[in-house]
Amino acid sequence: MGIDAALELKVDENALLDRIRCRVEAAPSKGETVRRDDNPEVFRTRLEAYCAQTRPVTDYYRSRGLLKKG
Repeated sequence: MGIDAALELKVDENALLDRIRCRVEAAPSKGETVRRDDNPEVFRTRLEAYCAQTRPVTDYYRSRGLLKKG
């Protein structure tokens, strides 16, 4: 089975950080525990890994005219 398209979603990194901050602030009032990975440092590390590992895949599909941006 072939691939007809690959979708790349762009998200504002600051918006993602704001979501993490809000989730951390809201967790105690909801009786939830804060996840260990809900902090800006872990997020940045995960984002760097995502970019390093995904960029080659993105470039591959772009070079074949299959990359669609959303």
